[in-house]
Amino acid sequence: MPSRILLIRLSAIGDVIHALHGLAALRASRRGAHLGFLVEDRAAALVSGHPDLDRVHVFQRKDWQSGLLSSPLAVVGSASRFLSEVRNERYDVVVDLQGNLKGGVLSRLSGAPRRIGLAAAFGKEGNHRFQTELVSLPEGPLHRVDRVFKLLGPLGVSGPAGTPRLAIRQEDRAEMDACLAAEGLTPGRFAVLHPATSAFGRHKRWMPERFAELARALHRDQGLPSVITWGPGEEDLAGRVAGMAGDAALKGPRTSRLTALCALIEPAGLFVGADTGATHLAALLGTPTVGLFGPKDPKIYGPRGERVEVVTADVECSPCTLRKCDDPICMKSIEASDVLAAAEGLLPTRSLAGDEG
Repeated sequence: MPSRILLIRLSAIGDVIHALHGLAALRASRRGAHLGFLVEDRAAALVSGHPDLDRVHVFQRKDWQSGLLSSPLAVVGSASRFLSEVRNERYDVVVDLQGNLKGGVLSRLSGAPRRIGLAAAFGKEGNHRFQTELVSLPEGPLHRVDRVFKLLGPLGVSGPAGTPRLAIRQEDRAEMDACLAAEGLTPGRFAVLHPATSAFGRHKRWMPERFAELARALHRDQGLPSVITWGPGEEDLAGRVAGMAGDAALKGPRTSRLTALCALIEPAGLFVGADTGATHLAALLGTPTVGLFGPKDPKIYGPRGERVEVVTADVECSPCTLRKCDDPICMKSIEASDVLAAAEGLLPTRSLAGDEG
């Protein structure tokens, strides 16, 4: 039985969160094992300091890309030290959850004698050529969390076990708690609305005016004020939503770190967001979550949690595989009333919002 196991899931944020479901089950079945996780810098905050991990290896993609032209020797040296760090852990087995060329190369370079990955029909870019043990997937839609469990199957992990967790820094908790208290907001008695997505996923965004309409409805019908979240490059969008919502919403504090965003979402009574990492964070944290899905199939990519509702588009072209769209009618077809109904299904009573009578 392997005692030193490395999981590789570099990105994206949602996929790393999906991997945490598998990590919890793996830790539950391997209490004494040495578990490592290899992740890119942009998602490293999700696993750094994680209670179920013994070691985190950070693939410094951003620094290495920016330094290739200015300091190539420094990049080579840094990458070499990174690989030595991974190999020195002497992992018995690697489970490649990434499934592409980069994941396959890193799997092979880890030095692990046993390498588990996807069979050729299911991986990308020849990933299977780097593995010693291949896993096939069933036909039909398979959620990304369930794909993680399929890859962990050879290690005896067949389904959920344990509790998926996130490591939130106490400094971030203190900062967000202070910001909320300054606005007179108490845990469970406000909603978090997240209007942004990555620039790459702009076609998955719901319209700012619909978020504002939802905020007004939540305030009117449920007594819930809304906090509009934003990170780097998203302040104008958050300001627009808050401005259109009037007294029903406020622009929240800047969350430049993923763990700060977690600390803001965790005490909320409700979270609403599109197909983006923040929505998966909210679901994993146990916050009642409404996910808005247009282009992608929620049966595969939807948030996974106990208190989750997904609102989908009623258009023929959804879901699709487009990576960009100039007229995302799938998102435009989602009405604020649809989202409000889903939200109300997650809110037990109006007393959650303080029941103003």
